[in-house]
Amino acid sequence: MRGVSDLLSALYGGEGFIFRMLEHPQDIRTAVQKLTDYWIEFGRCLLSRLPLFQGGTGSWFYGLWMPGKALWMQEDAAALLSPTLYEEFILPADRRIAAAFEHTIIHLHPARFIPAKQLSRTGVDAIELHVDRGGPTAGDLVPVHREILEHKPLLIYGEIPLTDIDALLEHLPWKGLALDLVVSSVEDAHRISDHLRPFLGQDWAG
Repeated sequence: MRGVSDLLSALYGGEGFIFRMLEHPQDIRTAVQKLTDYWIEFGRCLLSRLPLFQGGTGSWFYGLWMPGKALWMQEDAAALLSPTLYEEFILPADRRIAAAFEHTIIHLHPARFIPAKQLSRTGVDAIELHVDRGGPTAGDLVPVHREILEHKPLLIYGEIPLTDIDALLEHLPWKGLALDLVVSSVEDAHRISDHLRPFLGQDWAG
């Protein structure tokens, strides 16, 4: 489900919502309040009609499962903001949303600004950070990953070369870390699986 920054971007445009924050901050505060209220009500409606699977909730895109009722939200457009604008307009909404549900996971892109430090002070249960083509590599993002893992579980998703996978496993704590690796073929999946066996032990099923 699109987060409040994404909804503002849809309403005002990818650049327009930022200028609106600067030129008409009260309009944005009013919109954020209404969008947050709507997001929470829609999420509650969704979860009231969603049967649990084995006592928990799954995510169709990432193949993950969490006990209890969980919602996944994304704040793609937060990457366009400064820390000041995010903290003033979006962080209060993300904090309210996280507090309204049993479990929440948030999806972010590392294009520029990553609100990892700010989200560590919310009730968000875990953070998912994409590795985007043309953006920082998984290896480049190791300091950000470490900062997130000091406070929250982390899912790293994307097409990650073996050298970066090695760097992640060498420099990041394994507790709370999940890697969701994108591959282009079955052969690539087997190649990565075989490469990781010395890291994870011979009994690892892949």
